[in-house]
Amino acid sequence: MMVRSAGFKSTKATSTPTGDVDIEIKTTYADTDVEAELMKNAIPDIIGQAIQAEPSGKELLAEGVKFNLKVYSANDVMMSAQTIDKNTKKGNIDLEAIAKGDKPDSSQLNEILKVFSKSLPIVDKASGVKIVAIKADAENNIIYSAEVPDQYADALATDAATQVMKDEMMRSPDVRQIFAQTSAIGVNNIKYVYSDSKGKKLNEITIKRSDVK
Repeated sequence: MMVRSAGFKSTKATSTPTGDVDIEIKTTYADTDVEAELMKNAIPDIIGQAIQAEPSGKELLAEGVKFNLKVYSANDVMMSAQTIDKNTKKGNIDLEAIAKGDKPDSSQLNEILKVFSKSLPIVDKASGVKIVAIKADAENNIIYSAEVPDQYADALATDAATQVMKDEMMRSPDVRQIFAQTSAIGVNNIKYVYSDSKGKKLNEITIKRSDVK
C-alpha cells in the first residue's frame, strides 16, 4: 500500500478502560510538509479499511469496540484523528488482494488514490504550486495535475524549463519515495501535468520508474 512505508516512525496501540483501542502513529513528516497535508487524511482512512478487512478487526467492530486513531507529525503536532467503529463506512479498496501480492487495475488504483485526494487541493508553500488532482490512467500511471502561479506560467511552458524540472525530479528523494511506496500496487510511471490558473496546459513531465534507479 502507499502508506506501508509512508514515513511511519512509530506506532502504538493500547486498550482503554472502556474496552476500546487507542492507536497512535508518529510519522517522519514535519507538520509543515506538503506530504503531511496529503497523508493526514489518507493514513486514518487506509488504516481504518485495513481494520475492517481483518477477521479479528471485523469481530471487534461487531462487538462494539471503537478504534481511536491519532496521527502525529515528527514534531509531535497531531495531524488528524479519527474513530473507527461498526458504523464507519467500508471502503472499496481490496486490501486482501493487495496483501496477497495482486496488482490492482486502474479502477482499484483510483479507489486508493481517492483516499489521498481528500486532502486536495494542497499548496507547496515554497513554490506556490497547487496540486489539484491525483488519478491513475489505464496504464497504471499516477497523474498529478498541478496549477502553477501566473508569474511562473510563461517560463514553465518552455522546453528548457521542462527538461530542467525533469532532471530535478529524477534526483528528488520525494519522487523516489513515491515509487518505493507504490511498487506493491503496480504503478509504472508518474506524470505531472502543469497548467496555469485558467486551466491552460503548460507542460507535461513523465518520470519512469527506471529513471530513478
